[in-house]
Amino acid sequence: MADLLTAPFSFDDILQASTRSPHSSSPGSDGLPYEALSFLFRFEPLQSLVLDVYNQALESAIFPASWTITSTVLLPKKGNLNLLSRMRLSCSKIIHRVQKGFMPGRFIGDNGLLMQLVKTEAEQRQSTEVGLLLDQEMAYDRVNPEYLKQVLLKFGFPSTIVQIIDKLFFETQIQINVNGFFTSSLKQTRGLRQGDALSPLLFNIAFDPFLRSIESDNELQGFQFRQAANPADLHIVPPPPIKILAYADDVAVFLSKPSDFVPQSWKN
Repeated sequence: MADLLTAPFSFDDILQASTRSPHSSSPGSDGLPYEALSFLFRFEPLQSLVLDVYNQALESAIFPASWTITSTVLLPKKGNLNLLSRMRLSCSKIIHRVQKGFMPGRFIGDNGLLMQLVKTEAEQRQSTEVGLLLDQEMAYDRVNPEYLKQVLLKFGFPSTIVQIIDKLFFETQIQINVNGFFTSSLKQTRGLRQGDALSPLLFNIAFDPFLRSIESDNELQGFQFRQAANPADLHIVPPPPIKILAYADDVAVFLSKPSDFVPQSWKN
């Protein structure tokens, strides 16, 4: 994973990322929209400079000043892509299988089907097991930078990548765009930015220890499926117990009995 994340960018990597970038978004503080960058990247005398800038950012966390200034536009809530693709490949290998949100090759429908199976069986045998639905309040806003750094390092992310993420997310100045006028800048000290392509993956990484703590807790038995009545010559094993399902910050925890709300270890 370290070699994949820290491999130097080629100019083709940068050019491909620029062509996949949205062509109708507002420019950052440098005033250069993606369309202009795409043209500049094709200007041969600038290509070696562009490559140096991006590889210095990757290898030494040295960024142009405009990269550390974020313009936030307030919108009503409705119902660098190369690094992102590398992060997605790495995260797919480390994020627990119960997390289906924003993970390549994972489908929310799998969790929906499992929920339906649990509901059907629970109704058939009038189960006393409990399904606890959790939704994290202001999930992105509560991510602590020091905690996120420690989790990234624990998962084996190279220190250079951790430093890059820390600087790009938590050492930036934010200006609020209100009707075309910018407020004074504020330093971002915690939280992940809404709309940033890396934010869903970083949230999944930050949230993963919680999912693993539930899954590995021996006191929590989860929802147990019955052994079906089968012909003697068929040895069909019931599915393993289900303890937790997740889609981003939306979580369903299954408790075998109401007393599991307070684990025995908390009572001692």
